Amino acid sequence: MLFGAHQLQRVETDTVANYWIDRFQRLLKACVRDRDKLDDARVVDVYFHELMADPWSVIEEIYAKAGLR
Repeated sequence: MLFGAHQLQRVETDTVANYWIDRFQRLLKACVRDRDKLDDARVVDVYFHELMADPWSVIEEIYAKAGLR
């Protein structure tokens, strides 16, 4: 796998995968940790199963919360 086309350096797939797995894990942990510090008036929690079942309703909810309706 090529990573960084300007460098044309070969990087192992496992290295890239482990980097992104770690990054997502840290971001999600921080999100869960800090969720109660956010103003509910500015937050829409999007659940995957709801997004998959009815994406337009989820998008409408996000737009409405943002005042873009």
